[in-house]
Amino acid sequence: MVKEMSEKKSRILVVEDEDLLLELLTKTLQTSGYEVLTAKNGVDALGLAVENEVDLILLDVMMPRMNGFTFCEEVRKLSDVPIIMLTALNRPDDVARGLQLGADEYITKPFSFRELNVRIQSILRRVSWNKGANNFAVVSIDDIVLDVVNEKVVVRNQEVDLTPMEYKLLHYLMMRPNQPVNNDTLLRDVWEYEGGESPSIIQSVVRRLRIKIEEEPSEPKHVVSIWGVGYKFQT
Repeated sequence: MVKEMSEKKSRILVVEDEDLLLELLTKTLQTSGYEVLTAKNGVDALGLAVENEVDLILLDVMMPRMNGFTFCEEVRKLSDVPIIMLTALNRPDDVARGLQLGADEYITKPFSFRELNVRIQSILRRVSWNKGANNFAVVSIDDIVLDVVNEKVVVRNQEVDLTPMEYKLLHYLMMRPNQPVNNDTLLRDVWEYEGGESPSIIQSVVRRLRIKIEEEPSEPKHVVSIWGVGYKFQT
């Protein structure tokens, strides 16, 4: 259940130092109906992000003056605006670093504009959903239905019995579909711990939750591990 996006054009900030790619991204996004702001380095981009209301940022990593990792870290001190990193750096450590710093998606070059547009639409829908999340009585994604009022979960038309912590974790992840959430955030927001606890606490609950909601718990399709980061609810 996803609320419709506003008719107001979404504004996207594109941060890319390669002129040709910047031009192609700008034209493609404008053709798709988005308003576009552009910057060629992290310093100028940070100024635009501070001075303008931006709905999403497309971010190159290897840039002059301020690289994408530093930019992402600085933006996260000020805003939770969605960030999609676009980069040729595809090592697992680079991906994990980007997600840990607060990026919502990490797309490696070369990529298709069709794929990028799908990712953008998915994130903007999720943001719109989260803004009205408190109004939802029922959350339904794929074959899982979560009754928020009665704290019940139905999986493939069968009600499943979850412990309070299993329910709380599932609820938290389902309200952020396709959004990676790191272990520290889960411990703080779901377990209400302030730090120092082992991620094994999360792993044990995830293991039990998968047994109850996944068709193949050993190959989960919904509660998915993000290497070096944490988990996400995948649609």
